[in-house]
Amino acid sequence: MVDGSPGIELFLNSSLETILIFFQLPEQRDLVFEILKGKNPSLVQPDLQAATKCWIQGMLPSFDYLMLLNRLSNRSFQDISQYPIFPWVISDYFSEQFIKNEKAQYRHLWDPVGVHSGVRRQRADELFQAISQDKRKFKSPFHQGVFISTPGYIMFFYMRAVPSLVVRLQSSAFSPPEKIIKTNKT
Repeated sequence: MVDGSPGIELFLNSSLETILIFFQLPEQRDLVFEILKGKNPSLVQPDLQAATKCWIQGMLPSFDYLMLLNRLSNRSFQDISQYPIFPWVISDYFSEQFIKNEKAQYRHLWDPVGVHSGVRRQRADELFQAISQDKRKFKSPFHQGVFISTPGYIMFFYMRAVPSLVVRLQSSAFSPPEKIIKTNKT
């Protein structure tokens, strides 16, 4: 639950199944939230430290752990502007074969997403320094100005995975063919 939100999102058996319940009054939402919290506090606020320990020990799958982090960050499948995100873990997109245990094929997670080479590292560091010096425009410095999740990205995915949602978005009609990106060269 997020303060000021009109509803509560319940995550069911799997991390992918949710129910979003809207209320007319914040007081109604707060009452239901308190009832749920009284029944089982961990149901409302999962124990992140316990989950992290289970994940490190291999008792919790990475997908479930990442979904928990997304839930705790108030990300939701119900809102495409807050869609769950997952880290980019691959760094080698050019090899003919992916070898699961080859460390060189994975990205260093302490680096920003776009830093895969010395040149990109230098550009990211220069941007960070420039923004650090200009406090008027930005509250805090960053290494790259890229959104990790936007409605446009989600709709681009859904256009291919669930075309019926795009039809609803486009007033019950598919876009003209010239607007749809062609993936095959014919």
